[in-house]
Amino acid sequence: MSFLAGSANAAIISGTHYTNEGKLVNLSGLEWLSWDVAIGKSRASIEAGEMGLLDAGWRYATRKELSDLFQSVAPAPGQSPLNSDGTKWLWEVFDNPSFLAPAAPAPGSKLMSRIKYMFVGNDGECSAHADESCIARWKAFSDDGFGNVDKNAGYYPTYSYRLLKTSSSSGIVASTSEFAHVLVRATTAVPEPSSLAMFALGLISWVRYRRRSVRVKCG
Repeated sequence: MSFLAGSANAAIISGTHYTNEGKLVNLSGLEWLSWDVAIGKSRASIEAGEMGLLDAGWRYATRKELSDLFQSVAPAPGQSPLNSDGTKWLWEVFDNPSFLAPAAPAPGSKLMSRIKYMFVGNDGECSAHADESCIARWKAFSDDGFGNVDKNAGYYPTYSYRLLKTSSSSGIVASTSEFAHVLVRATTAVPEPSSLAMFALGLISWVRYRRRSVRVKCG
C-alpha cells in the first residue's frame, strides 16, 4: 500500500456516505479506490502488476456495481443522474482533484472533469476477447454552477462500446489521460471497541494468573 501513502490524491471510499441532499450512496459494501489514483494507465498494465493494486486486493468493479453506484445518486429510480447534487458528490469524492481544478478544453468552454472514461467490468463482461475491456463514461461538467454528467454515463447497463486494454486511443477516446480505473475490494474488518476491551481484559487476567502460578511454584 506504499503507493497510497505516497500519493496526496489517493483515497479509499467506504462505509456510509450521503450526498449533500441526503441521498444514500450505494457502495455495495465495498471499499472503492478513488478514480484518480491510476489515471492514464492502461488496463493491461494494471493487470500486469503496475502499482501493485491487484496484489493489494483490488479488483475491477462489475458493471452492476458501478451501475448501482451511479443509480443511487440519481434523482429517482430509472432516471439519468443529470443532477447537480449527485454529480457534485461523485466529482468531489471520486474525481479529485478534478473538481477543485477542472479542465477547460478551450477559453470560454464548460469546465470539464479530467476523467471521461473508465475501465470497468470483469474479463468477458463486454467481449469474449481477452484483450478488450468494458468502458464506462463519466464526463462531468459544470454549467452555470450546476454539475451534470454525460447522458451516457456509466450506470447505464448497455456499455455500448469497448476498448483494447493496451490502446491509447480509439474512434471516441482521444488520450489515455482521460482514462481511469474503477477498482474495489472487500472491506477491511476493524475490531469493535467492545471486542478490543474484552481482549485487553482477558490478556490482563492471563498475566495475573501466570504471575500467581510462578509465585506458588517459587514458594
